[in-house]
Amino acid sequence: MPSLKNASAIVASLVPFIDSDGRNVMVLIAKCSYRITLNGLVSSPDQTPISFIDAHAGAGVTDDMLVPSDLVDFKPVGEVLVIRPSSESVARALSGKTVSVQVGALSFSAEARSPWPFGPLARAHKHRLRYAGTYDEAWQKNRMPLLPEDFDPLFNQTAPPTQRARGHFTGNERMTIKGLYGDGATVAFNLPDKAVLVSGNVRQAYFNATATLDTILVWSDTPTITLIWRRVIRPRQKNEEIGDVSLNLIRLHTAHEVFGAPS
Repeated sequence: MPSLKNASAIVASLVPFIDSDGRNVMVLIAKCSYRITLNGLVSSPDQTPISFIDAHAGAGVTDDMLVPSDLVDFKPVGEVLVIRPSSESVARALSGKTVSVQVGALSFSAEARSPWPFGPLARAHKHRLRYAGTYDEAWQKNRMPLLPEDFDPLFNQTAPPTQRARGHFTGNERMTIKGLYGDGATVAFNLPDKAVLVSGNVRQAYFNATATLDTILVWSDTPTITLIWRRVIRPRQKNEEIGDVSLNLIRLHTAHEVFGAPS
């Protein structure tokens, strides 16, 4: 199996996965948390690790989801999640306030209350379940354990529909958050002008590609955001055909000049 050589300071993992077509693939998941300061974003000393399971408020999967798993291979569009506060004092201070977030052309606003309106949505929620596909007798007989043929990757979107962009994020968008921190003052900054470069080879055929920035987590307890990138690496048949994979952070300008727009 390939190993990951991470030349950056961000958190990353290379995960074997079976895609919706039943093919073996490797998914590169990269994740970086940034503190929001008066001078913009700075890399956080407390990096959020890759999450392989959904985190719930209680012991069961029917309880409110707090933070979704990072373990998906593809999200059709970018999305923003505002993670509800774990601190009771922060929750009380936010209660009843209007929180607004804008990232590029995506903008949403709601009152901070219970239940928390900013997602993530549980797997059984109607806005996700409609895309899960048909699990009937024919699926059990002819398809199981693979996903149904009518599975839609929109199922992987965990944010409410109003918190989803029309496409993926680029990485240099202007982001504005109102009503969430301190006395509710507006904080505004640009997302990091960086792209995640993934390099490697499949049966000695070398590739360089940029990962897709598809998720932004906004943490309520502290002025922090987390960016999540993904890239699928497809072997011809099995993952053992993939050589070692390297990850680097490069400037967006370089990514556009050499590889075209990140995708």
